Parts: sequence; structure tokens; C-alpha cells
Amino acid sequence: MPSGERGTVHSLVVTHRSFDPGWAGEVPHATVAVELDEGPRVIGALRGGNPTTVRIGNRVRVSIEPRGDDFAFVWVETDGAA
Repeated sequence: MPSGERGTVHSLVVTHRSFDPGWAGEVPHATVAVELDEGPRVIGALRGGNPTTVRIGNRVRVSIEPRGDDFAFVWVETDGAA
């Protein structure tokens, strides 16, 4: 059954330090668990916006960016999601 793209932040973690020098320019970044309106939960990365302003309970939009036959990025966005 397909799910919509809207949901609510269930939990999150903001990373302020990269252990891999290749990602040093990407911090801080947020990894977000989103409960979709239909019930399932997905894990994604915050795209755009300030990761320190995301809060549990915020309404967000989730999008999938396929990167091959067996891999996809899951993006979470806060702008205009409500």
C-alpha cells in the first residue's frame, strides 16, 4: 500500500562532529525518524534548513531519491510541509 509524503517527526539526532573528514563540511546535520500519516515510520536525512531547529512533533514532508536499482536517499524537509 503506498504511503503519502507527509508525517510528523518522531525522533531525531543532530550530528555536530564528523568522524570522516569527507563529511566535515556537512555538519551539523540531522537524521530524522518520521511517522508518516498512514502509520509507518521511516528514517531520513534533513535536507535544507537548520538542523538545530527541527523538533519532535514538527510536520515534515518525506521524499525518496532513487540512486540505482537497490538504493535510495530518504530526504526530510520542513519548509511548507504543514
